[in-house]
Amino acid sequence: MDVSGTIGAILNQKGTEIYSIAPDAMVFEAIEMMDA
Repeated sequence: MDVSGTIGAILNQKGTEIYSIAPDAMVFEAIEMMDA
């Protein structure tokens, strides 16, 4: 992902998908979820 540009441009490129995971979850679990 190219991070140059305005914040608006970055948010438009990022999309609207939001990930959430339990506060006590391991980092590896979050990575697995985002990779699915």
